Amino acid sequence: RAFSIRVMEDEIVGGFLQSGNRVDIFATIPGSVFPQKEATGVADRSRSVLLLQNVQVLAVGENSATRGAIQSGARTVSFSLTPDQLARLTLAMRFGKVALAVRNPGDAAVADAASASLVDLLPVAPAFHAPAPMVHPHRSGVPLLLGTKAVNAFPDGRS
Repeated sequence: RAFSIRVMEDEIVGGFLQSGNRVDIFATIPGSVFPQKEATGVADRSRSVLLLQNVQVLAVGENSATRGAIQSGARTVSFSLTPDQLARLTLAMRFGKVALAVRNPGDAAVADAASASLVDLLPVAPAFHAPAPMVHPHRSGVPLLLGTKAVNAFPDGRS
């Protein structure tokens, strides 16, 4: 099936997308679509997924007979899709936003399912480490606190 979507210039790789190219289509679905019970402690539950892979681009812009010429003013991209792919894409467009990634012409490999959520973008909190004890080079032994007074206990029992 041939199916067209509206796109902005930045969504078609700066105007470099051409008819005959193959693309991967990603969908970003806002967190408000997902049920509250799946909350992971992050306020925004938005999710981006690799929706379709290796999709043939039939046309970019108004004219399907571009013979591969770049159509910088394009506002639509037409794809060749199976009914299953078309159902997935239209549902994703209903609830979120789609983005295109142009594939290398020699790359027909199918990647594993890929997805990301906001929690995947957040930095991992460093593990807590107790501060290292202060060592005085002119003293040996173990510092002890007795009430409000600090004393130095030496291995031989001196303080």
